[in-house]
Formats: sequence, structure tokens, C-alpha cells
Amino acid sequence: MIGCPSQGQGSSTRSTTRTRSRTRPSRVPERCGCGCRPVLRWSGTNTNPDKPFFDCPNYNTRDKTWCEFFLWGDDVEEEEKHEGRVDATAVDNEQRIEKLEAEVRTQKYMIQFLGIVVLFIIVVVFMTLKF
Repeated sequence: MIGCPSQGQGSSTRSTTRTRSRTRPSRVPERCGCGCRPVLRWSGTNTNPDKPFFDCPNYNTRDKTWCEFFLWGDDVEEEEKHEGRVDATAVDNEQRIEKLEAEVRTQKYMIQFLGIVVLFIIVVVFMTLKF
């Protein structure tokens, strides 16, 4: 989501996730301080090789303001720990999948219908040519 629509507003809000205790896992927010969706990356440093983390997509990007959002992947609470909570993103994805499946079913019916129409036309043309 680099270059997200609200990036130009340049919020200077700092992430509070940096100050959280290591024993208290947190959730990855829907949006960072820039209004963009945080991205998952892997550390390339010697001190944290291949360690996953979430950060602002505008980090280290020319001409973009970085809101300084950063969260280590191991600080993120696992999905099973969210007892009773419904993840809005998962619900949105389920609805999108259901809609796409309905569209696929409709397309399959249309293809079958058109196949029958083409077969009917071929039979009619063949019958008229024969007589």
C-alpha cells in the first residue's frame, strides 16, 4: 500500500507499540499513523536475522513521510488469543469470497446456457442445409 491515499496528510503520531512491555503482546493495527496498512517485512540485520516485523510502508521511501510505526512480529498476539472477538478483516474477506463464488457460479451457468444455444443453432443450420 505504498503511496496510500492518506499519506500526504503526514501524521506525526508516534506508535505506542514501541513502549509496550515485551510480556504484553499486541495486535497489528489496521492502519499506521500515515493511514496506510502496515506491511510485514523480515529483518536483514546481524542482530535480528530474518526476524519478522511490521512497519509503515512509507519507511525508507523517497519523498514519503514515515510515521515511525514499528512492531516486532513476535510481539503480535496470536489469533487464538482473541477469544470471542471477530476480526473485521476476516469477515470482509469471507464476504468477498462468497461474492466471488456467486459470480463464478453465475458465469458457469452462462457458459452452459450459451453452449446449449450454440448447439441448438448448429442443429438448426444443419437441418436447413440438409433439406
